[in-house]
Amino acid sequence: MTDTVHQCSFCGVALEFTPEALAAIARKAKTCGTGARGLRSVLEGLLQRTMFDLPSIPGVTGCWVDETAVVIGDGRGKIAAEP
Repeated sequence: MTDTVHQCSFCGVALEFTPEALAAIARKAKTCGTGARGLRSVLEGLLQRTMFDLPSIPGVTGCWVDETAVVIGDGRGKIAAEP
């Protein structure tokens, strides 16, 4: 998870997860049964689209992932931009 947060920081974007999102990610990873690889797979699947889009959105300061984004699995957290 640290790698993903670090990648976002290269773009000047703070990546944060709600406690509920972290619990949902852990539940999904546990069903994979592959330990840390499962966790990485869930994160990559969840954030693939967001990580692709972030560098091209002007003024983005943060990306907050909530439980709904994890459960739905649409790969989109809440994105906040500076005014």
